[in-house]
Amino acid sequence: MKVVQILFYLLSVTVCLAVPESASVTPLDRNGSALSQALRETLSGKLTILLSPTNRLTIDSGLQKIVEAVIESTAAKLHPRKIIVLLANPKTGEILAMATQLESQAFNPAISWMYEPGSTAKPVVATAALSEGLLGSKSVINCENGQYPLGGKVIKDSKALGNQTPVEILAKSSNIGAVKMGQLLADDDFNNWIHRFGFGEVTGIPLQYESPGLINPPAKWDALTKARMSFGQSMAVTPIQMLMAYGAIANDGKYVFPSLVLASPSQHPPRAVMTKKTASLIKQALDVRPNHYLGAGHPHADAGMFHFSALGVDWFMQSPLQQEYAGKYFNLVQVDGESTPTNIPGGPNGYNGAATYLGSKFAASASVGAADLTYAYSWRWNTQPPQVWSDELKAMPWELEPSPMNMKIFAGTARYKLRPWCANYTYGNYIPTSRAPFNPMQYVFRSVGLVKGAHPYGFVVDDLKKDDADHLYQWFGMLNGGVWQADVPGLPSNMLALASSGVDPKMTENASKPTLAPKPGDPLLLVCALGMDGSGDPQTPLFEVKRIEGPKDRNGKMQYFDRLTINQKAKSVAYRILLLPFKSGEPLPKIVYDAARQRAALQWDGQTDAIQFTADAGNRSLVEIHRGAELLVKQYSGNEKE
Repeated sequence: MKVVQILFYLLSVTVCLAVPESASVTPLDRNGSALSQALRETLSGKLTILLSPTNRLTIDSGLQKIVEAVIESTAAKLHPRKIIVLLANPKTGEILAMATQLESQAFNPAISWMYEPGSTAKPVVATAALSEGLLGSKSVINCENGQYPLGGKVIKDSKALGNQTPVEILAKSSNIGAVKMGQLLADDDFNNWIHRFGFGEVTGIPLQYESPGLINPPAKWDALTKARMSFGQSMAVTPIQMLMAYGAIANDGKYVFPSLVLASPSQHPPRAVMTKKTASLIKQALDVRPNHYLGAGHPHADAGMFHFSALGVDWFMQSPLQQEYAGKYFNLVQVDGESTPTNIPGGPNGYNGAATYLGSKFAASASVGAADLTYAYSWRWNTQPPQVWSDELKAMPWELEPSPMNMKIFAGTARYKLRPWCANYTYGNYIPTSRAPFNPMQYVFRSVGLVKGAHPYGFVVDDLKKDDADHLYQWFGMLNGGVWQADVPGLPSNMLALASSGVDPKMTENASKPTLAPKPGDPLLLVCALGMDGSGDPQTPLFEVKRIEGPKDRNGKMQYFDRLTINQKAKSVAYRILLLPFKSGEPLPKIVYDAARQRAALQWDGQTDAIQFTADAGNRSLVEIHRGAELLVKQYSGNEKE
């Protein structure tokens, strides 16, 4: 989502009567550890609650350390005027980390600085229109091909769009779509929804100088105020307000006020700001950025990773480890234990060649995006100077990366690569972007999609072939903290259920874990590997849910993580993985897969979907989904960017 923010200062500050901490009490984090010097300075004399020796703050020093390190490195690279980072638990409102950096810091900008939120405010107007029953999930709004005259002005989009659903309006960040959703609401109703999300009022966090932001009442609006507010202008919010508003979306529509002291939760009870049905939309992302190595940043977030959340649970995370870039720690398919490049001491941190984004299809009831990952698996990239190369790195056949994009942008410069922590693009201790073979593949394709309806679900389709020999292919799904195999009896051999314990344990030991016994109504995720009755190897199960021993961290401490693996031993593989959220006690769909026709049928009471898979000339599986006679979405061969 594109976010356009016009930043400005407003002199509106709510002053709290500060109660200074007792001189004999030193604030500690939630685990009894000392706070960082930066956070102590931020909080010094500004807490509006009296601490006792037994009080602890909600801060997690481990997360605080990570946040402060990110701020420090970002400031050194980009020299921004402000950096503000807040982390909170959306279910409890506990602030887990708070760090800021700016040119002048008289007040804590996390709670006092006001800004126009821009497109980040669009979910508010969408929620309001959906919850008021003025729109349905399949409703379409005409986005006027990017130009919408209104009140003597023209509302514009960055791209010409036609009819769009509410989800598509948010996904494509349409200003016109947001304005038209806002127009469906009466002025007073629109204003009430803004306040229900916590804007225009202090959150009550026990710190001095919290600002309520600025939301003018309808009596002060002009003809265009509501339209501008629909896409986050003509209003001012604070970072803490925006954090808690998005927390309500993550918390099944329940707004929880922030707390900073463990023994003193907010005195304000949680409030519902939307229906659980509106909040519990399935969320899935496919991350592919073909120009990821033209600037800074570690590449694995941009080479085919996916995320999936539903029913208030983040089931799959991108990676469980900090600053580990080997492909085996991400949601990719491994081939004999390798996917995209692994780290080399004295060399690049697992930098891979660029993936190719093949485009996406958005429709009212389904969407799908696709990527070609062949190059990202097959080639290793490097910009480190030879002076730091290890013997292993020196033995590799390096050559200049021939990407037309690299050549077009950086040809004629000294480095062929822009690094923002260097003085300029003609200076830096980096060589031109170079490549060497890593894990040559004939083809690697991935498609990720969502299907809406009374029973929504997601799917991940992976097609891979290395050569004509048998290989062990392993589909990896990195499980979020607390997610583990569920005890759901009677499932076929190609299905497995996941549950969540609702906690995020510290994975500091390789302890065995029992399957989770869900209670009625608990959120579950059914994982179905279509057409796979076994792994192809009698010694290897199809499904494995394990705690894995990872690499040691920078302090030499062992790290562990939880992972779902789907094994296949074959010359080539076509994973067709369905991700079907449901609640314990609900009937499961009937799933029938016709391998000869490459066709799956999913049947619930009141919903029957048919998924057709068709291999194109390049061995990429194209997806076509029907619901009865209605075509929901269809992929086409080749590049289909929208």
